Amino acid sequence: MPKRESRESSKTAILEELEKAVNGRKEVLIMTHTHPDPDAIASAAALQYLLKEYFQVNSSIAYSGIIARAENRAMVKRLEIHLKQYNRIKPSRYDGLMLVDSQPGAGNNVLTADSKCDLVIDHHPRRKDTNAKLVVIDQNIGATATLLVQWLEQAGLDLPVNLATALAYAIDSETQTMQREATGADIEAYLKVYVRASLRKYGEIINANLPHYYFLQLGRALNNARIYRNLITSHLTTINHPEIVAEMADFLLKHDRIGTVLCSGLFKDSLIISIRTSSEKLNAGELIAKLPLDRNNVGGHDKTAGGFVSLPKNGEGANELVTKLVASFAGLMGYEEPAWRPLLDEDD
Repeated sequence: MPKRESRESSKTAILEELEKAVNGRKEVLIMTHTHPDPDAIASAAALQYLLKEYFQVNSSIAYSGIIARAENRAMVKRLEIHLKQYNRIKPSRYDGLMLVDSQPGAGNNVLTADSKCDLVIDHHPRRKDTNAKLVVIDQNIGATATLLVQWLEQAGLDLPVNLATALAYAIDSETQTMQREATGADIEAYLKVYVRASLRKYGEIINANLPHYYFLQLGRALNNARIYRNLITSHLTTINHPEIVAEMADFLLKHDRIGTVLCSGLFKDSLIISIRTSSEKLNAGELIAKLPLDRNNVGGHDKTAGGFVSLPKNGEGANELVTKLVASFAGLMGYEEPAWRPLLDEDD
């Protein structure tokens, strides 16, 4: 293994720990969270590259949900990132298991808390039951992709253009162009990969064409949006894919008089929930944990949080639950029985 042997003298502590985690493995399964975002996709692709080029270990990337957001679909297609549907593979054929941008038992992936992982890498707060051969969690950075950039640099690997583009876009989108939870480490990692990225492909991803249903759900989000002081809530009713809830929450937070947003939508038999805030006094992750929800199915950071609630067949009880959540949300923000009014009130 000439590549690795030539770097033995400069091997860092994390590479030594990774070597122990993959020792004896021939083919590893890399899992993302259910509906992977750019950070999960790029992190998985970077880990796959590191395993192959530095440790000579083969791997496959799998996800269990859907990739529906236009930018994410463009990212996978333009950058030729190969992912497999979890229900179309045989997990037993792999002799190793790794999870990126999530943690076992978090509710947003198919792994249970007692799943035997070789590696868990994430930037969300650590769960009490998270366990693996190697756990690398840094909640002080804005993107998991930042850690992968650091590892690849420490391994001395040259980045292919597509991978550099993926990592750059991942850090950009996860931190909303360094406006959300970005640190010096994120900025440094972004600049390192951005100069190696394809600007043409980067632009194609950012400006991906939007499907018709996006505009239908945007219209519904605006029509159903209610505003009170610096808060907006909107229930999108039935949605085409879970990611649209976070998209609409991000969009509504752009309102110049709004500090915090709560969005929801019914996807199959689950109520999807997303919180966004620009307030320096709030922590979105702590806020969603106080809502009347199962804590095992929610999580977040300073500015973003999300989760889901499993409902009976056909989403029975969704409207009642949304009403309860909105009331609790307003109460936690200090407003009891607020006089919500339509966002699209022309008299405003």
